[in-house]
Amino acid sequence: MAVFKRIAVLCVVAVSLILNGCANSLTRAMNSTDIQNIDFSKSFKSSEACQTRILFFPQTGEASVMAAAKAGGISTVELVDYKTFSAIILNKGCVKVWGH
Repeated sequence: MAVFKRIAVLCVVAVSLILNGCANSLTRAMNSTDIQNIDFSKSFKSSEACQTRILFFPQTGEASVMAAAKAGGISTVELVDYKTFSAIILNKGCVKVWGH
């Protein structure tokens, strides 16, 4: 019976680690911009905000456009980009903004 309990515990741990890779809560901005109206000859300030989650512990950080703009002192956001990284026990999502 002890062997069965060990196998059951290992299966639960394995499934939990596999499903953790799907637990990314980065919300994308839904607005779109016609980039033909953006003057790329100007210099832009850029800033990034990230959130990290390890296993099932609460996430740390805030990956939002507002957080990234505030961190970089950007009052007018022109462009937004997203990147995510997922491993077995780690999920990280970042938002990068450019603007003035």
